[in-house]
Amino acid sequence: MKKKRRKILAYGILLLFMLSISGAAWAAPADTTSTGGKSIEARTLSLFKDVSAGDGNLIYINFLVKKSFIAGFPDGGFHPSEGLSRAQAATVIVKAAGLNSDNKETLFKDVSEEHWAAAYITAAAEAGYLKGYPDGSYRPEDKLSRAEGISLILRLSRQKDDAELPVLKDLDSKHWAANSAAIGLAAGMVGLSSDQNQFLPDADFSRGDLSRALAVLLTTDPDLSRKALNGSLEIKKGEVKINGQIASGTVSIQAGDMIATSASAEAQLNYPDGSGFLVKENTSFTVKETQGREYIKKDGSPGIAVDWLLVDLKKGNVFGALADNPNVQKAAEKKNAAAGERLLAGLSNGLELIAANDKGLPWYKTADSKKVKVKVDMPYGVAAVRGSFWNNSVSDDGCSTSLLEGELDLIAGGQTQCLLPGQSSGAGSSNPLPAPPTPMTAAQVNAWVQQASWLQNVAQTMQAQQAAWQAPPGITQPNQPPPAIPQPTLPSILNVLNQALIQVQQAAGITNPVQLNVAASSSSGYNTGGSSSGGGGGGSQQPGTWRLEDVATTVYNNQTLALTRKLHITPPAEVPQDSYYEVSMKSGGMFYSLGINKIGNPIFHLAKASDDPSRLIAAFQDNSGNRYGFFSLNGSGSGSSGTLTRLATRTISGKIELQSPSGPIAAPAGGLNIIITITGRSVGGYYYNSQSVTMPAGASSMDYILEVPENSSSNSYIIHFAVEDSSHSNPFFSTRIFDVDVSKGNASVENIILQPAVYIHGKLSLPDVNTSNTPVSGSIAAIPASGSDGSSLRIYRINFAIEKNKKDFDFHLPVKPGADYYLYYELYNSNNEYEHSQKFYRFGYYSSSGTVGTVPAEDIYTSLVGATAISVNSCVSDINLDVKTGYGYLISGYIILPEAAPNSDINLWLWVHPQSGPAAAISVGIYKSFSHDEKSQAYYLNVPGPGNYILSDGHGTSGFTNPPLYRLDPVAVTVYSADVFQDLNLVSSGIIPGGPGGDITGLDPAMVTGPALLVKGKVYGLLSPSCTAEVAALVRLNECCHFKSADGQWYELNDSGNGLIATDASAIPPIGKIIDCPVLTASPTSFPQSDTGRSIKVSAPSGSALWTASDDSVRAILTNDREGLFMTEGLIISCSPIKPDTIEDENATIPIPDAIPRSKYILTLYKESGGAKILLGAAKFTITNPI
Repeated sequence: MKKKRRKILAYGILLLFMLSISGAAWAAPADTTSTGGKSIEARTLSLFKDVSAGDGNLIYINFLVKKSFIAGFPDGGFHPSEGLSRAQAATVIVKAAGLNSDNKETLFKDVSEEHWAAAYITAAAEAGYLKGYPDGSYRPEDKLSRAEGISLILRLSRQKDDAELPVLKDLDSKHWAANSAAIGLAAGMVGLSSDQNQFLPDADFSRGDLSRALAVLLTTDPDLSRKALNGSLEIKKGEVKINGQIASGTVSIQAGDMIATSASAEAQLNYPDGSGFLVKENTSFTVKETQGREYIKKDGSPGIAVDWLLVDLKKGNVFGALADNPNVQKAAEKKNAAAGERLLAGLSNGLELIAANDKGLPWYKTADSKKVKVKVDMPYGVAAVRGSFWNNSVSDDGCSTSLLEGELDLIAGGQTQCLLPGQSSGAGSSNPLPAPPTPMTAAQVNAWVQQASWLQNVAQTMQAQQAAWQAPPGITQPNQPPPAIPQPTLPSILNVLNQALIQVQQAAGITNPVQLNVAASSSSGYNTGGSSSGGGGGGSQQPGTWRLEDVATTVYNNQTLALTRKLHITPPAEVPQDSYYEVSMKSGGMFYSLGINKIGNPIFHLAKASDDPSRLIAAFQDNSGNRYGFFSLNGSGSGSSGTLTRLATRTISGKIELQSPSGPIAAPAGGLNIIITITGRSVGGYYYNSQSVTMPAGASSMDYILEVPENSSSNSYIIHFAVEDSSHSNPFFSTRIFDVDVSKGNASVENIILQPAVYIHGKLSLPDVNTSNTPVSGSIAAIPASGSDGSSLRIYRINFAIEKNKKDFDFHLPVKPGADYYLYYELYNSNNEYEHSQKFYRFGYYSSSGTVGTVPAEDIYTSLVGATAISVNSCVSDINLDVKTGYGYLISGYIILPEAAPNSDINLWLWVHPQSGPAAAISVGIYKSFSHDEKSQAYYLNVPGPGNYILSDGHGTSGFTNPPLYRLDPVAVTVYSADVFQDLNLVSSGIIPGGPGGDITGLDPAMVTGPALLVKGKVYGLLSPSCTAEVAALVRLNECCHFKSADGQWYELNDSGNGLIATDASAIPPIGKIIDCPVLTASPTSFPQSDTGRSIKVSAPSGSALWTASDDSVRAILTNDREGLFMTEGLIISCSPIKPDTIEDENATIPIPDAIPRSKYILTLYKESGGAKILLGAAKFTITNPI
């Protein structure tokens, strides 16, 4: 019974941990653009709880975080007003400068090699950015002043411009940092006090100050902001050659590449900021020079904009688009235009032209200057483009240019004509000078109208990639956040472009002009080569509707199969447009999340998941956590669109009573604030809500009623009651936690009893201050010393976290009075190097002689032998716990992927299993997550002492990442008398993400050299490269599959399934069709792992005639079927089929390899007939005993 209690406790802790790490489920990149008006609100979502949307430094903080130059804190905050330490400054400056930070050899007496920033401090000092003091110290925790901070940041720049220092009360030209302060102010890197009269040079340089100053420098300094610029050419139709070779699909384009389109061909050249060209038929077009400039997008993420393009148009027709910067001050756009135009025709080198454009401007003004960014060389003239939509056409006898919107100059024969929107000009052999601009001809207008689809897509992409509006700097007082700024407005590119298109049509006499969809989502309509949020929203949909859009298709046996789809949801009118929505799918009584996205953006998914839209549920939630109900998808007509219908809410009601053992008691003065927490799986996905009710002073009971959505039939809600008691004066505890099921109707809960508690007050202390950025966290618990407090076992527990530079945690643990308790702490097994290198005991208990660190046993009371019981009748104080050091040995190293992680995170649980030595029954694990482009991560695990250990998954077997692209095979480690360093190299699991031809529901048969099978329940199979001539390995997944489809998107499918899916070049069922999978009987159903020469007899249902004794082509494949928390299921046992030892009518005896470890398994039988794989059924068995 005690073992069971211990396991329940462990699962409870695990559940709390799951909840604590799942808080980001609703987080998504901000793109709240609404393009229906003349401007859009440039709203940026904060990545941190303490950085508001009105914080003037928000976009700069986001920018540096997304470049991995700086990070937030474990409490979810950024601490923007906190002063920047010299160690932090060294770290950021080294990362920004791209310096090598591998050398941890210390140069200073107060920086040890173990210091978290030792390598960065050494690199910063050696490079001369941030040196030490004459006494040999570095003073890593000292704060930088504002004067020191802006001087440090400007050391990254090699620019020589000066700036005029304004008249200030506290800083003049004699100050050592006067020039840096002047440049910082002129460049907008720092601000003044609220009265605009003080620089505050000695105030702390805050983390917010740093973010603005560094981000502005990196995006305005001509050298630091310069980036390589590559385009992507999308072949739209016909034959297109690149450098003389026929191209297809999407191809990267670099400087020097020549593009040639044939008759009826068309190609689209795209750049990351939305700029680009539409190359029409019979066109010869060369990209000669390119240069990009880094900028800050409106969500704070880094982007690359076109800063210079030189192209050569020999013949044909191109439409061009150049993204604009909303920070450009148009009043000064042509400050040096005349001189630039005279020089333009004679300048062949693009960098000369950039210099000519920027001449006379200080370096910090060049990024926002309106200048020529695109030069189109043509046989009879040059088009110099400052923005934003134009057309160039070259024939045998001349060239012509028309301008839809923006600014453009046509230069020929030494003369320049400036075009206004709606005008055109040209030059040719008969007239070498540019013609005076005139309104576009009817043919030119019609040509623009024919490109409406391209204009729509380009404008949407530009809007999605739009540069952030940069608020002017400002501070209120030292160490305080900058003042809130109003949400700025940015020009609506779609609206501006639509008006331009309408105007040219009206000028041409067209009374019913073609218009763009100005209400469309700002998401990218094509691949820009950068990141994109995926295609359009529900633009023209009515509120409260949905529609499906097929995205990728393939043809098999003359049958067109939809592989992937977008689900567009337009919420009801009462749901705010900047909310999120989640769509879940009901299958087999369970609900599985199909995806979460911002309203206006679709959810990509595999087509099979939405074949029956009535199984889907949509839920809406805004940024503040407010929920707007759950809706079913009602179909209409073809089943590809329909309306949303709100699902009925349920109520949970009952009574809360205050009682002591002697009877009811009254609430104290001021009343009691009672927090009711509800968690569980609703029909619309995971549900969490916390509500507060107040019991009035003097009352001993009160009624309550809660509104909740219907829960999943297989998952009741868990309801917990607690009293908020920040003063630690009125402790109460709930006598139990409730499971409530409202899947079939409303529910009434039996009376909730809150009983008076008393506190155990004390302090938990580390041996020294926490030097890690990660908190040392865990729980403090009290358990009745007698094994029972008179009714049932109850463990009283609170969580703690000791932040960086802290040493202690004051705790107030409420318990039921009138009992003796054992008090203990448990540390969560995080991946904190500080904790593990200190070799903390992760479990320790209170005794009269001090805290005792120990290794916990399976039974909690066995772990507490030697603990001193604390008698608690009233509040007890000064009960202190010390986290003990000296525990065992450290196994550490790096977990290494075979390649950089893809766009989807790669997650893995790593466990250490003792096989001999102390506490051989205790296993511990840590959770690792690899972000995009990350290839390795350090890990740390403590073991109790010398012995043999296995590093593997939670079962001691091969473990898969999630998505299951890589596998970690068990690694044996022997610990003698010292710490052990062991790298862990993951290998490819043989799973092709999405298969070679797309996603799993429709692998292109022409690319499949062997079958791919999906079997029973949630089992999915993909073709493994090592099994091309055999049956593909089967993989069992916990809840979801991830695939990367042909369009480069990652998709997720959650489906319980009820059968078997086959895909094969000669598949008997059509691809994607679900067929029945007979259940076979295994005998024996289990046997010990120690057995050798094992075999299992598999039997079909009597009389089924699935196979006979004459069948010699029956084969089996063995896969893992274990169940486990957080586990990506699926152990590939063998790629090769297993041939039965004997075959009888409806019976087969299958040999089982001796090497496979204890777990649950599936045997799937099939037979080969005429080249096809006929699936016979599946049976389950178990191998028992731990490793």
